[in-house]
Amino acid sequence: MDCWWPHYRTGEQPVDLMSPQKTITSTRQLPFLSGQRRVFSWLVAVTLSITIGLIASGSTFGQESLGPEHRSADQSREDLDKLLRQNAREKWGSEVEKLRQLDQIETYPDDAILFLGSSSIRLWDGIAEDLAPLVPIRRGFGGAQSVDLAVFGPELLQAHRYSMLVVFVANDISGEDGKSDHSPDDVLTWMREVWQASQQHQPDAPLLVIEVTPTNRRRHVWELQRILNHRLRDWTLQEPNVYFLPTAEYFLDTQDQVRSELFVEDRLHLSRQGYQLWGSLIRRRIHELQSGVIHPQK
Repeated sequence: MDCWWPHYRTGEQPVDLMSPQKTITSTRQLPFLSGQRRVFSWLVAVTLSITIGLIASGSTFGQESLGPEHRSADQSREDLDKLLRQNAREKWGSEVEKLRQLDQIETYPDDAILFLGSSSIRLWDGIAEDLAPLVPIRRGFGGAQSVDLAVFGPELLQAHRYSMLVVFVANDISGEDGKSDHSPDDVLTWMREVWQASQQHQPDAPLLVIEVTPTNRRRHVWELQRILNHRLRDWTLQEPNVYFLPTAEYFLDTQDQVRSELFVEDRLHLSRQGYQLWGSLIRRRIHELQSGVIHPQK
């Protein structure tokens, strides 16, 4: 194949620089190369100069123009986490303020059980009766997710002395709005924040995490919720003084169908019968932990 380089004199045969039989001893043989080499050297020098200058100045040249799809995964998750926390304050600030007001007027013994979580805790009006003789402190709000507990949990914990912290959140995987669902990794991150805040405030108080309950309203995402439950359980097995309460089997029949009599018409929240069952399971588990009778699988 003829070389694509042009002839420098009319009629002269092209020089194939790729051929091992051709040896170029001087750029005089190809005068046009001498000019190209000078241009190439100049470009290299300029490029190196610019690169060194950017590194020395710590420039983030080009990063500002990157869209979300080009950012690092860590940066995107950090930005999302900040946005979720800001939304939590805007969404639940007024409701949490009502809980703060309760903290000013209600008093509890130091061995009370603090319940922190979402609407299933908030709506449990018969909690004192269902858990007697235990003394519960009920601090549930809205349709809270784990990130909301990470935001407001520390200040809600600080208002009380308690012998145990019980947490239940069922809205991290709802399937009702894909944008609001969270991965098990994120849920575990926020749960750890709540646990760390509790440890700093009440170092000896254990944490009991209640399993996400199956419901007909969210039956289509039950397998995903099961995965989350497994991840939460695995974490509790590895973390000292943190325990898990499995409850799903009691809310399903022998055909693995949700027991509808345990829920109200919205097919999401517990009926009075459902709360009584839930309460008996929680009360029994707390008694086991308090008496030192801990299941081999925690």
